[in-house]
Amino acid sequence: MVDFGDLSLAAESYYNGADEAGGFTSGGVFFPNNYNSMWDVWQDFVYSNRTTSEVSAADLASGNFLPYQYETRAGGAFAGENFAVAFVGGSLRLDLPAERREPQSMAVTNVLYAWASMTHGDSFSKQFTAEDEDFFRLTIRGLDAAEAAIGEVEVWLADFRAADAGEHIILDEWTVVDLTTLGGGVHSLEFTMDSSDVGDFGMNTPAFFAMDGLVAVPEPRLAALVFGLAALSGALALRRRRKA
Repeated sequence: MVDFGDLSLAAESYYNGADEAGGFTSGGVFFPNNYNSMWDVWQDFVYSNRTTSEVSAADLASGNFLPYQYETRAGGAFAGENFAVAFVGGSLRLDLPAERREPQSMAVTNVLYAWASMTHGDSFSKQFTAEDEDFFRLTIRGLDAAEAAIGEVEVWLADFRAADAGEHIILDEWTVVDLTTLGGGVHSLEFTMDSSDVGDFGMNTPAFFAMDGLVAVPEPRLAALVFGLAALSGALALRRRRKA
């Protein structure tokens, strides 16, 4: 499981790429980061351990939700203390190493910034309503070695399309997403986001989501090869000991 527990952070803090390293590695997976020092903004992935789950009364009154881009509405991580935040500019790709080509699952939730924007509205984004049948969707695609899509999974971060108001949601807890339908041979995961709130310059809803607990395993052939090599290595070692 990639749970970002191997990354060091001071309490209630975050890493946003300000060192311009271009990304970070957790659990053997490299997460790209694109930081702009001129504007102090970032894109792609960052990580955080902040546990705030509420927007202050002052910020609610002013609609100032941007400072909450490093928090989840769920109030912290899914597993352990750290979690990742993604900002998707068009599309975002996460390459998987050879030993993790069969994704199993990952946990996803709303970043507090996006949750507050959809719940209350702000100067850029509308408050979500049933009348407008609003929605906010994350699509996760599995890409093969030729970067062709071999499957996709949809995650509804907000959904007001149902006739039954009891089914309307703005996700405020971690949800585990089943990725097994993507199958094996997944070289990359591609993330895209879309929303019912769209303006002249594209989507108005803040294009953020939080992720944690990514589970990906070797493809069966690779797993068999690794097991076979381990068994062969053990047999050779035993043979050497017997000869000695």
